[in-house]
Parts: sequence; C-alpha cells; structure tokens
Amino acid sequence: MKKLKSRVNRKTVLPDINKIIIVTSLKDLTSFDYIFNIANNSVIDNLTFIQLAGAAGNYNLLNSLIEKNKITRVDFFMSDYILKMSKGTLDAVKEIAKKTGGSVKIYTTHVKFTLIKSEDNYYVINSTANAASNSKIEFMEIHNNKEYYDYLITFVNKHFV
Repeated sequence: MKKLKSRVNRKTVLPDINKIIIVTSLKDLTSFDYIFNIANNSVIDNLTFIQLAGAAGNYNLLNSLIEKNKITRVDFFMSDYILKMSKGTLDAVKEIAKKTGGSVKIYTTHVKFTLIKSEDNYYVINSTANAASNSKIEFMEIHNNKEYYDYLITFVNKHFV
C-alpha cells in the first residue's frame, strides 16, 4: 500500500492504547496532521470534528483520504463562526459530510476536539488550535482511550444533536 504524505508536520506521534501524548507546538500543527498519520496506517471508521473554524484547503485534503477509502464517515459540529468565514469552507465541509453519509451541524460553541475511531484505536485530540494552520503557540492532548472517546461521543450526542 502506498503511504499518504503527511500534510505539514511529519513529527506527529500517536499514543499507544490507554496512553496520552501532550504536545506544545510553535508552528503549524493541527488535528489534520494526526488524521493523516492515522490514515497512513489504517482506515478511519469515524471522524468527528467539533471545531470553531478551519481552512477550506484542509477540508479539501480530507477529500483525498475519502477518495482513497481511508475515511469512512465524517461528522462536523461547527461553531456558527463558520457562517462568517468564506463560503468555500462551509461548502467543503458539506461536501465531505455528503460523500461519507455524515452530517454538518452548526452551534454557538468554542470547544475544539476531534474524535477518531480507527480499527482498535479510539483517539481524542483536545486542542487550543482550530483546524487551520497558524504560527501561534498551541497545545494539544492526544489520547488513545476508548472510555474517554465513548464519554465524548455521548457528550456530543447529548448536547450537540
């Protein structure tokens, strides 16, 4: 199988099951880097974004993973801030959700986390970063824990659906 090229930062390290990695980044590290890393090694069964914002180009990159059958389903729970951003970003998100049988829901929120179910791994990425590259200092926690993943999926389904 041909490996997908990592997007911006090739230094993404994934935690083992029931472990956590904490990352402080000085430049251009987002949840997309981790998504590409995971997709290099397995199929992502379910990808759930709870984000404030993101760049259309990043979401368009997800299409390449979907076309390579590396992502099965994507659901978006986005801040209403996305309505103020470029129409291209919202259109890209809607296209991805439609292709994968996922959904797009808009809320007034500021939380930022990404949930990734892949084979036997259950990743949770908590981050100060939006889903767009920037040059600011950002903080991320990358968990590989089914209990935490299930807790947040339940939280999302209770409060965002």
